[in-house]
Amino acid sequence: MRRWGPELLAALLLLHSAVAVAAGIPDDKITIGIMNTGAGPVLLRTAHGLVTAAQMAAEDFDAGAAKLDTEIEEFDSGNTRDAAGTVRDWLDRDHLAAVIDVAGGSAATEIASLLRARNRTYLVIDKGEPGLAAAVAGPTTVLWGADPAALARSLVHVLVGQRLRAWYIVAGAGPLSQAVADDAGRFLLAAGGSIAGRADQAAAAPDFRAELRQADAAAAQVIALAATGPEFDAAASESAWLGLAARHRMAALFAPLDRIDRIGLQAGQGMLVAAPFYWNRDAASRAFTDRFRNAERQRMPTGTEAEIYAAATALLDAAAAAHSIAADKVIAALRRGPISDRLLGTVTVRPDGVAMHDISVYRVKRPDESEQRWDDLAPVATVPAAVAFPPTTP
Repeated sequence: MRRWGPELLAALLLLHSAVAVAAGIPDDKITIGIMNTGAGPVLLRTAHGLVTAAQMAAEDFDAGAAKLDTEIEEFDSGNTRDAAGTVRDWLDRDHLAAVIDVAGGSAATEIASLLRARNRTYLVIDKGEPGLAAAVAGPTTVLWGADPAALARSLVHVLVGQRLRAWYIVAGAGPLSQAVADDAGRFLLAAGGSIAGRADQAAAAPDFRAELRQADAAAAQVIALAATGPEFDAAASESAWLGLAARHRMAALFAPLDRIDRIGLQAGQGMLVAAPFYWNRDAASRAFTDRFRNAERQRMPTGTEAEIYAAATALLDAAAAAHSIAADKVIAALRRGPISDRLLGTVTVRPDGVAMHDISVYRVKRPDESEQRWDDLAPVATVPAAVAFPPTTP
């Protein structure tokens, strides 16, 4: 029988340990990078909250049964270094497991390519940049969260189901507003509805009165506002001033809660909106909101921050289940079965890399219905994930 010397045994044990680390989780620590490579005032305003949401997910994971450490890395969007260079440093220095990114532009494409080459996971929160999904698609990428198209699809589903099929679309001049208007029109026609008309702003300006008067004069059951940011504020406020809600059902195709708060319930009452997350939906949403506000100087969480929390939680659970930070193993674990998320409900990661979940449609409350600030929405319907998200790519 062959006997091994102590030096050879020690070398074999060291080699076995190195292989185990390479195949598993180095140093028993899962490191996630949080980035905000997208553009625009909505994204920049919430950048710090994205990290807070991810840290909350890490705290909840640490409190669980897994015997693993976690680390959340933050990309400083004001740093002069490029985003891809930061990711490369994380990969080389910190055994990075994944990047979660509110993504946009060429930076997202570069990061997707870099992570694909290193077999690390890229969870992308898509907020509607045209062409982004196709640019970052690949075996190591998951599109996570409700993009504006999913929100528009949900509103179309609910309103057409109420036999409100004739729509007039009022669109802002910005590229996101135009894209949302285009999506809504396509979804409406596919659902059997009709477009009574569409008015687009020729240039960005806080005045929609001419376009709204055209909509009011048309034979439309629904006036849909495809406007974002300050454009939405102006369009919604002027709709209220013209009294359009008394003659038409008003729908906002892209209206986060902070915009509803900004225009006020007097202007927004009766309007329908779609959202993946609402702070007062249930006990879990309220508990998340309380924790987030305590960490963020009483700022309310957005749907994007809820999606970051859900993505980080799912990533950590999947890496622990796979006992690996390799993207092929992590994504296989994400796809293995429905994910039960405390904020978004049941999440399913499809073979094409799209994470889908139900979307809720809400009505903006009347002022006399609201019990406190931010108590702005009343539930109308829940749209199934298969309806809210586009079909699997052939």
